[in-house]
Amino acid sequence: MALKSVIEGDASAVGWKYQFKDQFEMVIGGINQTYKTGMLPGKAGKLPAYLRLSLTFPYGYGTDFIVKYLKGTKGELKDINNLFKDFPLSSEQILHRRSTTTRRSGTALDLGIDHQIESCSASPCRSTSPGAGSARSRAGSP
Repeated sequence: MALKSVIEGDASAVGWKYQFKDQFEMVIGGINQTYKTGMLPGKAGKLPAYLRLSLTFPYGYGTDFIVKYLKGTKGELKDINNLFKDFPLSSEQILHRRSTTTRRSGTALDLGIDHQIESCSASPCRSTSPGAGSARSRAGSP
């Protein structure tokens, strides 16, 4: 989600900046707030909130991240390219931008899974734990 937020935020900021020119600073906050609400038109507006927000997050929060980044670099659009060389590692870093130069690694989560997936390019996926098959085979299902 973090990389998608940088990509969509970059594209949105450039597009809105082109469209609104000198009024960009006045309108971008309102545009971003609308995306952050997760409100979508038509049938998409009836989707569960988590789906709507997962669709709008990269646009609202990503654009907000890019706008704040631009303010830190004096508004030079070419400086956004640096984000693609050293992009945020998590959506938490998109939500809580601390500095353009300070990176924090993400927090490792223990999900209670007894093995790691080695490769899913082959079918079925191979596991790094000996004897750990799919959930079906461990449960005794055919």
